[in-house]
Amino acid sequence: MAGHFAQARDLLTGVPGPADHERRFTADELRTLLGEGGFDVVDMHAVRVFTDLVPSALLDLEPGAVDGLLELERAVAGRPEYLTLAAQIHTLATH
Repeated sequence: MAGHFAQARDLLTGVPGPADHERRFTADELRTLLGEGGFDVVDMHAVRVFTDLVPSALLDLEPGAVDGLLELERAVAGRPEYLTLAAQIHTLATH
């Protein structure tokens, strides 16, 4: 969201807007789209689950915070229950 509340709402409601080409997909939508294109999803990884939620001041001031955040992101990347919370989903597929 990053303060763009109207754009976030429009993405939820499906209302087309100026940033319509920047659509976000759920993991299920990605699986469906790739399947329709003849791809088999091999794996999905959650990316940026917590990173965008942590204030940069904390990362700058707290010793070890960056390394701790990276470890946390790595720990949840392969867990499917975190795909819905991720800012990005890396998807591996074969054709």
